[in-house]
Amino acid sequence: IARERKADCVVSYGGGTSVGLAKAIALELKIPVVSAVTTFSGSEATNLQAILTDGLRVGYKSDWMLPRTIIYDPETAMGVPLSIMIPSGVNAIAHGVEACYAQGATPVNSLIAGEGISAMASALKRIACGQDNAESRGDGLYGAWLCGTSLGSAGVALHHKFAHVLGSTFDLEHSMAHTVALPYSVAYTAPGAPEAMKQIATALGASRKSAATALYELNVTIGAPTSLEEIGMPQDGIEKAAKMIADDPYPNPVPVKYEPIRSMIEDAWHGRAPKA
Repeated sequence: IARERKADCVVSYGGGTSVGLAKAIALELKIPVVSAVTTFSGSEATNLQAILTDGLRVGYKSDWMLPRTIIYDPETAMGVPLSIMIPSGVNAIAHGVEACYAQGATPVNSLIAGEGISAMASALKRIACGQDNAESRGDGLYGAWLCGTSLGSAGVALHHKFAHVLGSTFDLEHSMAHTVALPYSVAYTAPGAPEAMKQIATALGASRKSAATALYELNVTIGAPTSLEEIGMPQDGIEKAAKMIADDPYPNPVPVKYEPIRSMIEDAWHGRAPKA
């Protein structure tokens, strides 16, 4: 439709799905994006997008996919139910987390990510415990922008590969996949990025705990899903997912190998506390 009507820009209104569609159109037609955002995904702050290609989610990167203008309106975001808003917030935290240890991580970028993680975690806790107002949602939008901005500079690692495989292979909702996967991918990666893990735990207000434990406990506190079984992944898909991740890994501080990845996914399927 955009091509037929000779569109000179594309406007997205909504959450990560609408932003993603706008990005895909912009990538194809080389036209700018304007995003009016109603959830916390943070995708609008990156030039990255995973697009379903021949049945697999393939990562693309292009400045055409980075919106020229982003509109954040907490009043508009008030209309989005918590069942969507809370997982989208953990999705944003995942952006900030990987920005702390992905290949392009820098000290300045990590500061941005840490502030984003802290703002988002605080907003989600307030929203989940009854303080669901424009101020809390505004703080969440602030955190989403920071986390997305940091990811756009640093790139992605194991966690995003995990979430992309879950979404494309088992048709799991994107933010739910991120939410459940995050503590486990962080536990896997922790030995290779100890300083980043300390920063993440501190940003979550849990400096005496491991980053993976802090993320898992955050999901419990805010009522987010904690197991892959809960969000619809079949148990017999564990081996398939592990093979897909191990056969075509994203760069990660800890090498990605089949057996430990399979163990990680099995823990995530059952919702066991991550091995910190």
